[in-house]
Amino acid sequence: AKAGKHEEARAIITGEGKKIAQAERESMAKLLELKIAVTKQTSEENTELSNSSTLLMLVVIVLGVIASIGLGLLLSLSITRPLSVAVSLSSNIAQGDLRTDVPDVYLKRADEIGELAKSLRDMIAQLRNITGNIQGSADTVSSGSAGISSAAPQLSQGSAEQASSVEEVSA
Repeated sequence: AKAGKHEEARAIITGEGKKIAQAERESMAKLLELKIAVTKQTSEENTELSNSSTLLMLVVIVLGVIASIGLGLLLSLSITRPLSVAVSLSSNIAQGDLRTDVPDVYLKRADEIGELAKSLRDMIAQLRNITGNIQGSADTVSSGSAGISSAAPQLSQGSAEQASSVEEVSA
């Protein structure tokens, strides 16, 4: 075009240039289609990954909630069962029944429940000891009363004899 060969320049532009430009457009279109396909595939993979991550998080949350509920129930039962046994033992003691013993399973515990069980065991032992002493004392009093009761007729007869002797002396 600078050399004044306008027709030859126009022929190059409309001939070879047009073919090269068309090939470049086709290559760009193929590249664009390839980029769109890769983008769609990446988007689909990301969607699948997001869905699987959401599902995994939901499963973990549900398992966590179930484990928390299970632990809560287990903890609650490990406290309420021994306390109900302690209340039952205390009620029996309050009603005067000292025949029951604290179950060994509670005596072996190393927590406050175990301490409560040991205290109840010691209290029952002390009350049994006290009632045994009272029973022994009652038996002693009973045998003494029996001795006094058997001596009373003799004393009464002796008193009657003395009264008659006093009457004789008076007479």
